[in-house]
Amino acid sequence: MAFSPDGLHWSELVPCPAIDAAGDTHNNSLWHQRLGRYVGITRLWRDGQRIVGRTESPDFVNWTKAAEALRGVERHLQTYAMPVFRYANVYLGLVMVFDTQSDLVDCELAWSPDTVHWERVCPGTSLIPRGAKGSHDWGCVYAAAYPILRDGELLLYYSGSDGPHTDWRKGSLCLARLRPDGFAGLRPKAADQPGTVTTRPVICSGKHLRLSAD
Repeated sequence: MAFSPDGLHWSELVPCPAIDAAGDTHNNSLWHQRLGRYVGITRLWRDGQRIVGRTESPDFVNWTKAAEALRGVERHLQTYAMPVFRYANVYLGLVMVFDTQSDLVDCELAWSPDTVHWERVCPGTSLIPRGAKGSHDWGCVYAAAYPILRDGELLLYYSGSDGPHTDWRKGSLCLARLRPDGFAGLRPKAADQPGTVTTRPVICSGKHLRLSAD
């Protein structure tokens, strides 16, 4: 751990061995208002797989041993990293999924009510799709820490590369755009036909129920 007043000048490293993790990518943290603690998201190795780990701290110096938070749906689809941020009343995770068979990395979406229990949103569906083969983001997509809301749209900065994970490749700084609340949604299976959606019973405790629809 290190500290900086300006993002340029940093303190000496403060050891935090209790975390017991050696994640070499996308270590990020946030303040959890309800817990009154910091939450850190890192990477763990378990059963020969990369998985997302979670740790807590009351003071940003003393951290708990990192515990498993999320792993891939199949052994070869490993959760490489997951920046986490609060959005509305939930937590969203930008899951980088490393396919060890194709050697490519995709950016998908997960959500959690508490940063402990996570659900993937349509596993196998990219939030930021990779480009066509040979393009600047064909091989790997690595999302930055969190989106920025500006001028009525969400800006998702990410790193893209033109080659697979374990090969030499060129990296690029990239930008994806979303409408607010446009992280996921439903659409008709057939574009020329209307679709219907049936939900579980919805209990509305307020006076208004809002839907986001095009």
